[in-house]
Amino acid sequence: MSERVLHSIEDVTTPLLNSINEKCARIRGAFVGQFDNHIAQHYYIDGLRGEAKKKAIDWLS
Repeated sequence: MSERVLHSIEDVTTPLLNSINEKCARIRGAFVGQFDNHIAQHYYIDGLRGEAKKKAIDWLS
C-alpha cells in the first residue's frame, strides 16, 4: 500500500482527529442532495465525536 493510503486510513481511524467526522458529513450531504431528508436520514453514519460511528439499520422495512 502507498504511504498516502496508509496515512488516510490512519487519519480516518484515529478517534481524536476530525477526519471521520468530515467524511460522515460529506456522505450525509451527498444523500441529502439526492433524497429528501426523511429518506436520507436512514443512510447517515452517526456517532459522537471521539466515539464509535455507526449507521442505524431499520430492520422493520
